[in-house]
Amino acid sequence: MSDLLDGTVAVVSGVGRGLGRAVCRALVDHGACVVAGDVDDGALEELESAVSEPAAGRLRAQQTDITSTASCERLARLAVETFGRIDVLVNNAYHGGDFLAFTDADLEVWRRVADVNLWGTLQMTRAVTPVMSRQGAGRIIMIVTQGVEWIQPGFGAYTGTKAALAHYVKLLAAELGPAGIRVNGVHPGPISDVPHFS
Repeated sequence: MSDLLDGTVAVVSGVGRGLGRAVCRALVDHGACVVAGDVDDGALEELESAVSEPAAGRLRAQQTDITSTASCERLARLAVETFGRIDVLVNNAYHGGDFLAFTDADLEVWRRVADVNLWGTLQMTRAVTPVMSRQGAGRIIMIVTQGVEWIQPGFGAYTGTKAALAHYVKLLAAELGPAGIRVNGVHPGPISDVPHFS
């Protein structure tokens, strides 16, 4: 435990398992207040029960479907109403796709992947930017993937939407920078295991 991020308020999407859960742990361990969103209520309950006092007072969790504008706005509003501001957004929620080649895939499934990975992420970003703009500062972190450069057959639904997101990282960095909002993309490689709360 450290106070490196003491006073920082972070919103994190897709916290039900894996990387999202680990990001929450790191933020809380370093003193941040975290508002966590995931589509799975059960996963949120597990997350909350895994955090011990006094850190539990710095974590709030709410069921969030980032494909819904209203749901994204509720999560942002919870952060402001509970902790007064939003300093960081970590866009981690994602849909992995169907792992089928283009000629075999149901493109309606691919559309659903885009609804989460691209449009949902942009909606979550849109929900926090007015708050960050009023503050004159903010940090938005997009979880992209190394797969946008490392082409693997069968991953088209996932990596295609993440490649589009990589473009928006650069666009939003240019457009939001004058408001004091930094936008960065993280491109992780394969993740076999990440730590959970202990």
